Amino acid sequence: MTVAAYYSSRLEASARPRSLLQRNLNLIRELSVTAFKLKDTGSAPGYVWSLVKPLMLLGIVVVIPILLSVATVVVGFLVYTKLTPRFAESL
Repeated sequence: MTVAAYYSSRLEASARPRSLLQRNLNLIRELSVTAFKLKDTGSAPGYVWSLVKPLMLLGIVVVIPILLSVATVVVGFLVYTKLTPRFAESL
């Protein structure tokens, strides 16, 4: 509720977004801000955790596939070269 609506007897609607995408983005933003404010309000560790947890999840989603692809290439190289003692000595 806006300040104008609080002090007047008549409620005024806010301007409606023009596109469906803009409405959905506004809804996501409002829900995110509300959830962030309600969760762990007033505690510093809660605030830090609210920022760190999504970053950790992003790191897991991005870093693990990269590590798996690198491991796949290394294992494929080792299997292809058959890593014999003769090959290991040439390194």
